[in-house]
Amino acid sequence: MPPDESDWDKLRHQRNFFGFDYVVGDGAAHDLSAENQMQKFHQYWDEKGGLTAFQNHVGNLINEIFSTTE
Repeated sequence: MPPDESDWDKLRHQRNFFGFDYVVGDGAAHDLSAENQMQKFHQYWDEKGGLTAFQNHVGNLINEIFSTTE
């Protein structure tokens, strides 16, 4: 969750985190490392460095959010 003082209107859309428009609306947890699941995720991220690249990308976005609220 973003800090309490965050302007929710300025938070990034999920497509900025995933890198593409993608909605998993079933409410279940999904294993991003499982290659037989989340095919669209793997189509996009595998050529960019896979799960590790995605984790780094998300970490950078989260750091950016925190640095703009301080």
